[in-house]
Order: sequence, then C-alpha cells, then structure tokens
Amino acid sequence: MLIEKQIEAENNKIIIQKIEMNQTTNHDPNSSFHMFGKYYQDNLLKLIWKYLDLDPHHKLLYIGESGESFIPVLEKTSALLQPVVWGEECGAPHTDKKLKRIEQLDNYSFDRVLLVNAVQYFQNPSETFTQVLNTLHASGKILLVHRPGPITTLPFFRKAKKKLEEQDYPYMKIFESLRKLGADVQWKIEHVPVTIKKDDWLSLLGMKIAPILQHLSDYEVATGLQELTQGCLKYSEEVVSFEDRLMFISAHKLSEEGGAYPSIQRSGCVHSTPPHSAVWDLPLKLPLTEDLIKYLHKPSKPKCLFKRMF
Repeated sequence: MLIEKQIEAENNKIIIQKIEMNQTTNHDPNSSFHMFGKYYQDNLLKLIWKYLDLDPHHKLLYIGESGESFIPVLEKTSALLQPVVWGEECGAPHTDKKLKRIEQLDNYSFDRVLLVNAVQYFQNPSETFTQVLNTLHASGKILLVHRPGPITTLPFFRKAKKKLEEQDYPYMKIFESLRKLGADVQWKIEHVPVTIKKDDWLSLLGMKIAPILQHLSDYEVATGLQELTQGCLKYSEEVVSFEDRLMFISAHKLSEEGGAYPSIQRSGCVHSTPPHSAVWDLPLKLPLTEDLIKYLHKPSKPKCLFKRMF
C-alpha cells in the first residue's frame, strides 16, 4: 500500500512539473518562425529552394504542417507574384486560415506543389498523389519533405519514437505510388541542423507542439519528459544541438510525346539510357568518306618476337 502511494505521488509530481514547464515556455503559437526556431527554418528553406526550383512566376500549392511560418516566408523570399495556396492542414492543432481541399482545386492550375511532413496524415496517399498531379501543369513539379519514422534523429522519448514509427508511411510506398502514376522520381536524405535551448525543447514536447505528441496522453508525455531530463539531456548544456533527418522526394510529370520512362533514382544520378533493353545495342553505322580515309592508317604487321630455329 505504501509503495502504491509513493508511485502515485511521484506521478503527480511529474505532471505538476510538466504543467509548470508549459506555463514558462517561450514558444509563441502565432510566431512567424518554425517551432524549431529561425535557424532551423532558414536551413530548411534553403533545401526547399534547392529541390523545388521555385521561380517568381510560379503558382505554388502548399500542403502540410507549419503553414503559418512557411507560407509568408516563401512568398517574401521567393518574390512570388501570386499568393501561395494552402491546400490541407496536416497535424497542426488549429489555424484561422481558410484552407482548400485538394479535390476542390482545378486541374493544371499550379506550377509547383510543396508537401511538408504531410503524407502520414492522408487517408489514401495514392489517391491524394493522383489529385495533386492533376493540379500540375505539364512542366509542374512536386516536392515532398518527409520525416521517416524509423530513422528519425530528433531527441524524442521512447514512446514518442514508437508512435512516430507506427504512424509512418514507408517511403518505398511513396516511390511506388508516384512511379505507377507515371512520374519521374528523385530522392535524397538531408540533415537539417537544430539549435535550441534545452528548456524550450522540453517545453515544446510538454505542450505537444510536435504533431506526433498529440496522440499521447498527458501522463505519457509527462513520463517521457522525465525520461529525457534523467537520461540523454541530463548533463547537456543549456543550448542543445541536433539534426533533423529528412527525405526530399521530388517528382514531375513525364512528357507523353517524349517517350521517356518513369524512374526512381537518388538525386543527382541520371540514367543515360531508358530502362528498356529493346533500345540497347542499336545497329548504328557511319559511312566512311574519302575525307576520312586519308586519316586512317593501315595496321602494321606485328613483329615476330621469336627467331626461327631452323
């Protein structure tokens, strides 16, 4: 009986500590920066510009989390001539912005589509990919920023990591779905640096700002915070640094007249020939003219290296 009372008292102490932490957090839900901070946001945006090939005249559709911080920055830094359309909210607790559902968008109405940590929230990802591709112009491009659960590098506690893996949508299924739709796919893993105060990171977890934490109970989050403060973050400095491992998946439509074949390849690798053996070893011939004959020399007879014995 005494042991049960001690356990209950300890649990109450943990929950009280979590509530006090939530009250002292420095995170502003209406902040113009990403919840991981401006340094993280700046580095993430650089990678988005790198893989999305966004020009001022492009019309952009945004789908995913952290739209409040990403959309204004994208419009400003990319000098977009048209406002960014926020498609569907994924994982965020609330927003005052009017969102447009993907099925309500017109075909061939966008040049670029950006999805940020959104795939795991789709009820039917393959159907959503079809709808997104339909909204693109012929030369349009999609960029998916995906955080694979099994290889995440964020300092979550064990139950949060397990929940992230359970809700993860495998990236191989993303590749296969896009390939079946006739899209050419490229991918690459990038590590986005995060520098944040330790108390601010724990506060973000305590407030369940990260979407994955909304599926956990207050008690599970409270015990998870204790796990971190008594574990990997116990002797860390006031400011902690880590990396967010993300997969950047880009896809674009293939020309129906070009005769190209959809492929899945790591970013930067380009196939020199289409993946069909029927077009290999073509019988190509070049006629030899008199102008070229004068540059050719008759092969000399090989010298005999052995003298005749008889």
